[in-house]
Amino acid sequence: MIKKVFIPESPNAERFQKELSSFEQNPEILSVMILAGAGTDYRPEDYNRILIDSALSIIGGIFEEILYHGKRYKRGMVIVGFSQNFNSLVLKDEMQTRVEASIENQFSGINPSLKTIFIFSDAFSQIKNKVLDGLYNCFGTMPNYIGGGAGSLEFKQFPCLFTNEGIIDKGVVIGCARLESSIGVSHGWSAISEPLKVTESKKNEIISLNWKPAGQVYAHIISEHCGKHYEERELNNIIQSYPFGVSKLDAEMVVRDPYKVIDNSIFTLDTIDQGSYVQVLYGNLESLLEGASRSKKRAEEDSDISNYELFLIDCISRVLFMGDEFNKELKRIDPDFLGFGALTLGEIANNGESYLEIYNKTSVVCHLDSGGT
Repeated sequence: MIKKVFIPESPNAERFQKELSSFEQNPEILSVMILAGAGTDYRPEDYNRILIDSALSIIGGIFEEILYHGKRYKRGMVIVGFSQNFNSLVLKDEMQTRVEASIENQFSGINPSLKTIFIFSDAFSQIKNKVLDGLYNCFGTMPNYIGGGAGSLEFKQFPCLFTNEGIIDKGVVIGCARLESSIGVSHGWSAISEPLKVTESKKNEIISLNWKPAGQVYAHIISEHCGKHYEERELNNIIQSYPFGVSKLDAEMVVRDPYKVIDNSIFTLDTIDQGSYVQVLYGNLESLLEGASRSKKRAEEDSDISNYELFLIDCISRVLFMGDEFNKELKRIDPDFLGFGALTLGEIANNGESYLEIYNKTSVVCHLDSGGT
């Protein structure tokens, strides 16, 4: 069973406690997912005691926007109750050297079949890639994984993860559930450049491409594509239209989202490893809408679930690219306006077959079994 409560206005701690208590009093609800809009100031000191005292397993995050029944909200909250008991784990950035051991200790002996693993990270966490590697080493491709990066477009860290330890930052919260699901992942971006080698990078900063300053190479490719010369200082005005793609064997390219260019270095939302090969991508409204349609189709093709809730993870930068036309994407992936979800800073997913990835500028559609046990 899955039960949802939507609070469209900015909820205060009293309203939040009331709604959480209603789930706690329902013997069929054992876990909750909380998705909140960053337009409300969720001060940890107002919520931590409520979260710490709850008997429910709690996961979730605060995002630039949330989705509910075909609409976007900068404020408000969706609380989703599950009849499954999440085996949850909170990992913090200071646990750098203990991430994989913590995952093995928490989840050892769990049969990964018929499992859905929810993952919400602080978008700027230093351990999120280690967490994904640890989960993949523990479970492989057998479960379905879905989640995303919490935070806002201010690109500053703040407490943005709901956990049983309170609202935290600089970490990741995981919920492992015996819950059937199906997932579709696609984006709609296409390459406009030849492969480029990342010859120098530090974390999420690309310093050089093909042994040349990264900003210069990037500006040249964009200028050729546009037929208009762009200086480095002008790139930040059009950067949303030209992400990077990292090629993967037997899979659609993984998109990496650049968000600023400074002193010829390109900063991306998620890491691109030195030595990787990337291509500059471009898309238009129709190609991105077709990508969203493929996500929906892939989730349907992979699913034999008769009763399901539609869980949507989409990238906030797709909204920045499409503007008001993003409503067309919502119509494509949620035509009956029944879904819930979040617009994230990085999308976390796999479809039970491919490697677990962090995506950018990507649409993820998930069917969650609402009749499972």
